[in-house]
Amino acid sequence: MSATPGPGTTSDDPMWTHWPSHLRRSVADLEAVARQRLRGVVVGEPVHLAPEADTGAAVFLALLRESAGLGLVVRWRGSVSGIPHALVRHLSAPYDGPAGHFAWRRPRTAGLRLRRGPGFLTIEDRRFGPVRRTLVPEHDERFAALCPPATAGLLPEVDPAAGARLCSEGLAVVIGGRLVTLPVRLR
Repeated sequence: MSATPGPGTTSDDPMWTHWPSHLRRSVADLEAVARQRLRGVVVGEPVHLAPEADTGAAVFLALLRESAGLGLVVRWRGSVSGIPHALVRHLSAPYDGPAGHFAWRRPRTAGLRLRRGPGFLTIEDRRFGPVRRTLVPEHDERFAALCPPATAGLLPEVDPAAGARLCSEGLAVVIGGRLVTLPVRLR
């Protein structure tokens, strides 16, 4: 299967890198793309994001979040079902067909971002209208889920109570039994 580039990209466009699959990719791979000053990544295989999807879909959603934090766009084919689009519209949307119709339009500003301060996190949420700011102190159960150590990987183990609270607040979703936090940490 060949990669189907998104709108404005061709398979030989030097401003994009092409990944046949998102599997076995990491934040380090995205950071390498950002250091090359490329626009982003075109993923060749379709991805279905849904609560019942496998862990690979959860990893892909985490990669979408991390790419947004690095200022990269991900062009990908697939679908999102069982997850309200409003929760993930701050991330790169899937496109469908040669005309490149996107499932949603990504806003110009970060719709859901996370900033770390000394002993706290600030979450700014613009996805649903006026800016909603949430302060998460270091002792809060959600802190470790939103800001895990770098060694934890893309899908760290999360306290179930913190995960449930983050999902109820629209700050995380569960895919393939794994919790994926949604706020983008700008780098």
